[in-house]
Amino acid sequence: HQFLGKIIKGKTSIGVSGAHGKTSTTGLLAHVLSGIAPTDYLIGDGSGKGVPNARFFVYEADEYRRHFLATEPDYAIMTNIDFDHPDYYKSIDDVQDAFQT
Repeated sequence: HQFLGKIIKGKTSIGVSGAHGKTSTTGLLAHVLSGIAPTDYLIGDGSGKGVPNARFFVYEADEYRRHFLATEPDYAIMTNIDFDHPDYYKSIDDVQDAFQT
């Protein structure tokens, strides 16, 4: 996840996080932005697309184990917060604390 921080340098980066809807939102946003300028994207399952001279980089910023904190996007979209990943987070307050970091 730390490599992603290096990849987004020099591009307008947009990280999409939340318990539900990350993949759809990331895909739709990448599609819309690609109509404006070349756009790279990365979905949580590892699929994506890199194009020469990309202006934008849209990626799914997974909150599991606080992985999304390894990057600093120019813009962040949070679709929602839910008590997801109970194997890692202790409570909804723990989830909220992660997003407020």
